[in-house]
Amino acid sequence: MGLVERARETELVDQVIERAVVGREGGIVVVEGPAGIGKTTLLAYARARAETLGLTVATARGTELEVDYAWGCARQLFEPFTKSSTAAVLPFAGDDPAVPLGEYSIINSLFWLASDLASQNPLLIVMDDLQWADTASARFLAYLAARMDALPAVLMVALRPGSGRIDHIVSMITRLPLAVSTTLAPLTASGCAELLAGLIDAPTQDLVLRCHEATRGNPFLVRELGRQLTSRPDAGLLQGSPNIARFVAGQLAHLPEQARDVAHALAVLGDQCDGHTLARVAGMPARQALAGVASLVTSELVLADGVPARLSFAHPLIRSAVYDGIEAGALIDLHLRACRAAFDDHDPIRAATHLLRVPPGTGDVDPVAVLNQAADLSLARGSVDSAVAFLRRILDEDLGDQRLAVLSRLGMTEALVDMPQAIERLSQALALEPDPERRAEITFVLAATTWMTCRPRQAARVCQVALGRERRLSASARQALQSCIGMASYGTPDGTDLVALLDGFGAQAPDSSPGGLMLEASLSLHDAMRNRRESAERRGLRVLADDRLAGQPLAPPLLTCAWYALGPCDVPQLLPSIEAMLEQSRRTGSMRGMCPALAYRSMVMLTRGHLDEAVRDGRLSWEASKNSGLDLGQVFTADWLVTALVVRGALGEAQSILDQVKNAHGPDLNRHIYATGETRLLLAQGHVRRALAMARSTRDQCRALGVTNPEIFDWRTPLAHCLTRLGQHDEARAVAAELLSAATAWGTPRAIGRALRVAATANGKDRLDMLTESVRLLEGTEAGLEHASSRFLLGEALRQDGHLDDARVHLLTALELAAFCGARPLRWNVMAALRQVNGLDVLPVTPSRTALSPTEARIADLADAGLSDREIAEALYLTVKFVQEHRRTLP
Repeated sequence: MGLVERARETELVDQVIERAVVGREGGIVVVEGPAGIGKTTLLAYARARAETLGLTVATARGTELEVDYAWGCARQLFEPFTKSSTAAVLPFAGDDPAVPLGEYSIINSLFWLASDLASQNPLLIVMDDLQWADTASARFLAYLAARMDALPAVLMVALRPGSGRIDHIVSMITRLPLAVSTTLAPLTASGCAELLAGLIDAPTQDLVLRCHEATRGNPFLVRELGRQLTSRPDAGLLQGSPNIARFVAGQLAHLPEQARDVAHALAVLGDQCDGHTLARVAGMPARQALAGVASLVTSELVLADGVPARLSFAHPLIRSAVYDGIEAGALIDLHLRACRAAFDDHDPIRAATHLLRVPPGTGDVDPVAVLNQAADLSLARGSVDSAVAFLRRILDEDLGDQRLAVLSRLGMTEALVDMPQAIERLSQALALEPDPERRAEITFVLAATTWMTCRPRQAARVCQVALGRERRLSASARQALQSCIGMASYGTPDGTDLVALLDGFGAQAPDSSPGGLMLEASLSLHDAMRNRRESAERRGLRVLADDRLAGQPLAPPLLTCAWYALGPCDVPQLLPSIEAMLEQSRRTGSMRGMCPALAYRSMVMLTRGHLDEAVRDGRLSWEASKNSGLDLGQVFTADWLVTALVVRGALGEAQSILDQVKNAHGPDLNRHIYATGETRLLLAQGHVRRALAMARSTRDQCRALGVTNPEIFDWRTPLAHCLTRLGQHDEARAVAAELLSAATAWGTPRAIGRALRVAATANGKDRLDMLTESVRLLEGTEAGLEHASSRFLLGEALRQDGHLDDARVHLLTALELAAFCGARPLRWNVMAALRQVNGLDVLPVTPSRTALSPTEARIADLADAGLSDREIAEALYLTVKFVQEHRRTLP
C-alpha cells in the first residue's frame, strides 16, 4: 500500500538520492515520529527508490531485545556483502578475545567498508529504529555521518522521539550540516479516508471520522483497523481506543496454537531468524513449526525472505505486541531456550543477551560462565557498553567471595563508558578491598575517573584520603596518587591548597616506576604554570623519553600533563610523542587515547599556524570526546578549537563550540581552562567590555593559583588589547610590560616575539624597534601565524610612517604567511593595507612545496612514493576526497 500524505517526505528522499547518483554528493535524512506513524514505510519507499535507480542498499533495524548485542546492527548492514563475489571482510571477524580490537579501529574499518561500497556504486544505508541500535553501531553511524560529504552515499535513519540511551549520539548526527530532519505528522481525516479506501469498499464519511478519532491519525492503527473490518465486517469498531496489542491478540486468537507458539518464539529470537533455530526454541518439530509459520505469513503478521527463508515480523510493533503478550513464566523459559541455542551455536554474546532478561538463579544455565565469556568477547570486539551490561548482570547472581573481583572489574570497565556509575561502583569496591596496593590501584582509577567528569576537587580528595590512610604503599603507588592530585590541582577554581602540596611532592625525586613517571608528568605541569621552563622541559622530556605511560590504560590524562607543559616550550620531541599515541590509539582502537592525542595535536598545529589542521584535529577530538562521553576532553579541546576557528574567521562555529562546552561541565571546574579562546572570540565579535571582564577574571584566578606563565591561561594579551581599545593606555602599557617580563623569563623566541608585538601595540613610541625585533625572533621559529601577525603590524607601522617600499616588503611577506596559515581575517587586513600602499592590486598567493602543512607534506611524500589516493587516505586516516582535493593544490 502506498504512502499517504507524505509527499513532502518522499520528495526529500528523492532529492537526496538523486544528489548521490548525479552529483556524487552525500546526504543524511533523519526521520522521527511515534510508533506506527509510518517511519518504516517511508524507509521502504527510500529502499525501493534507491534500488530502482541502481544504488547499493544496506539495511538494518534496531530491536529492543538486542541493544546489548555488540555490533549487531553493523552486522545487519554489511554481512550481506560478505557473501558477494567481491566479498567484504567484517572488521570483527575472528572474535578472538586474545586479540582485542578497540572500538575506534572497528569503526574506522567499517567506514572504509562503506567507502569501498560507495566507490563502486552510490550507496544507501538505512537504519530503522535507531533508538534500539546497540551503542557501538550507533557510534559508527555517527562517525560515518560526519564523513558523508566525502561519499556518494545517503544515510537514512528513523527513530522514535526521546532516544534516551543514545541521545548524545543522535544529536551528533542531527547537528551535522548535511543532516535534514523531518518529523512525521498524524494523518488528517482525508488521509484516513484515502488509506481506508484501499482496504474497504466505499467507506462512509461517518466511518472515516470515527476511525480517525479512534486512531488519532496513526497510519498503522488505521490500516490494522481497516483490515479487521475487512475480515470481520459485522464486528464494527472495537470498544475503546484501538491499540496494537489488541489487534495482534485478536489475530493470534484465530490462529492454531502452534502458530501462537511459533510467534512467541520468534518474538524472543528477533528478526531474520532461521527456521531450524525457531523450531528449537518453540520446542516443536521442524515440520510443525513450518506449519505455524505458514499461518503467520498468511495472516500478514510475519514475512519470509530469501532461500532458505529468514523470518521476521511484518512490523516492529507487531513483534513488541507479541512479546508483551507472553506470560511471564513462559517468557523466561523461551529466553533460556534461546540462550542454550545461541551458546550451542557458539554465539555467547547472543546467549548472554537472553540471560539479561532472565531473573537470577533461574534455569539450568551457568549464567556467570556465559556472561563472563560474553563480556570478554565484547571487549575483544571493542564493545565496552555490552561488556558492562553483562558484568552488571553477573552482579545479580550469588557470587560469594567472587563479588569483590567482579565489582572492581565492572567499575574499571564502566570507567570507559559510564563514569558516574563507575565512580559509585569503584567506591563500593574500595570499601570492600582489604589489600593496600589493590586499594591504591582502585583509588587511582576512581580519582582519574572523577577528574574526567570535571570534578577535580573530589578527585584530589580521594587521593588525599588514601595517602593519609595507607602507610604501607609501594613508592610507585604513592607517587601515582600524588600525580593525580597534581593533575587536578589547577583544574579547580579554589585549588590553592592543592597547588601548595605540589612543591612538597617536587622536593622528592620521582623514581622510574610508572607511578614515578606519572608524578614527574604532573610536576612538569606545575613547573610550567610557575614559569620555570628549564625544569618543566627537563621533567616533561623525561616522561616522553620513557614510553611506558603510553601503554597504561588510564595514563593518558597524566601523559597530557607533560604535553601541556611542553607545548609552550616549543620542543621538537612533543609532536612525535603525540603522533605515537595517536597511532597506537588508532591501532588499538582506544577512544580514550585518541581524544587527547587529537586535542594536543590541534594545540601544536595552532602554535605553528597550521589552522586548517588545527581545526580538523580539534573537530575530530571534539567528535570523539562527545561520542565517548568525555566532558573533560571537550573542555580542553574547546580552547584550541575556538581559538583556531576565530583566527580563521569562523565565528559562528566557534560560538557553537563555546556554548556546548559551557553546558558540559559544572561549577567545580576552572572555566579559565578555555578562557583564551572565549576572550579571543569576544574580541572578534566586538564585545570589548565583556572580553575585558573575562581577562580580568582570568588574571585574578591565575594570581590566586600562582600561574605566571604568559603562554598558559593567557590573560595579559587580551587585557592589553581591551585597555588599548578603551583608551586606558597607561594600564595597557603596564600589562604589556608585565607580559614582556614574563615572556623573557620563560625565554622562548615565540613567547618573546609575541610579547614584543603586544608591547608595541600598547606602547607606541618604540613600536618600530619592538616590531622589528619581534619579526627577527619569530622568523626563525615554526610559529607562522605569530610571524604573520608581527610582519603585518610592522608593515602597517612603516606605511603609517611613510616608508612605503619597506612596508610593501613586509606586507607581502605577511600576506603569503597569512594565506599559508589559512588566517582569512588577517589576510583581508593585510590586503587592505597593501591597497593603501600606492593602490597596489594584490594577486592571489600560491603556497610552494616548501610551505606545506604537515599533512600536505605527508600526502605529497606518499604520492611521490606511488601510493594511490585510497592508500594515502588509509595511511593517514583521511577521506579519499580530502586527499584528492589537497593533491590538486600541490605544486
